[in-house]
Amino acid sequence: MPTRNNECRNELSADSIGRRLQADFRNFLIQAADCFHDYSFLSDFEAELRELEKTIVRPFNVALFGRVKTGKSSIVNALIGRILTITGCNETTATVNVISHVDEKSDLKNRFTVHWKDRPPETFPLSMLAKEWAGKDKKILEENVSQTNYIQLYSDDDRLALHEIIDTPGTGSVVSEHEKVAQNFINPSVQEGRKADALVYVFGITATESDLTSLQTFRKGCFECANAYNSIGVIHKWDGLYWDNGGKMDEITSQCDRMRKQLGDEVVADVIPV
Repeated sequence: MPTRNNECRNELSADSIGRRLQADFRNFLIQAADCFHDYSFLSDFEAELRELEKTIVRPFNVALFGRVKTGKSSIVNALIGRILTITGCNETTATVNVISHVDEKSDLKNRFTVHWKDRPPETFPLSMLAKEWAGKDKKILEENVSQTNYIQLYSDDDRLALHEIIDTPGTGSVVSEHEKVAQNFINPSVQEGRKADALVYVFGITATESDLTSLQTFRKGCFECANAYNSIGVIHKWDGLYWDNGGKMDEITSQCDRMRKQLGDEVVADVIPV
C-alpha cells in the first residue's frame, strides 16, 4: 500500500523531472539562438528564440481583474497575508502590480521596482508607492503612472516561488489613465506590461454586461484550444446580503448559480463567493 512518504517522493520526483525538462528546453533554445547569430538573415529568428527562452523560467501568473472598488487589492493582501498592495475608500490602484517571490531576509520586501516604459527599472522604498503611484492626482498620473509599464512588489510567501499574483486597476474608472491601464492589460492586442496566464475575475454582488465583455476579451488572448479553466469568477463584498438574509448563505449561493449561468462555460470555469 502506498504511504504518504512514497507519495511525497513521487511528487518531488515529478517536480524535479519537470524542472530538468524545463532546463533542457531552455538550453536548447539558447544553443539554437547562438547558432542563428552567425547568420544575419536569421536575426529575426534568433530574437524570437531568445524572447521565448526568457519566458521558460518565469512563474505562472494569476491576475485579479474586475470593476473598480470590488476589492481586488484586498483579496491579494489576504492571499499573501500581508498588507502590500494599496487599498482605500477611493480608487487607489493605478498601475499593473506584479507580486513576486523573494527570500525572507531580502531587503526587497520593503521596496518596490518600477519597470518604466522608456528607461531602465528603478527600485524605491515601499512607503513611496501610495504617495507617488496611486490615486487621481494629475501630476502623479502624468509623471509616474503614464510612464510606468508595471510595478513589481515582493513577498517571501513560498507559494510565490511558482506563481506570481498580478493586481490590476479596475475597469469603469472615472480616471481615464486608470481605465486605459486596465483595458490595455486585458486586451490581447496590446503588448505593453505583463499579461495573465490565468484570471480571477472579481465581481460585486451582481454582474454587468461590461463584466461579460471583459471576460470575452480575455478569452480572445488565450490559446485557441484552451477552455475556460484558466479563468474563475469570484463574488466579493457579499457580507451585507449575508446579514440581510439572517446569516445564511442561501441567497449568495443562488447568486453564484445565476452568475455562472449568465456568464456561461465559455468565459469562466466557476463562480464562487470569497
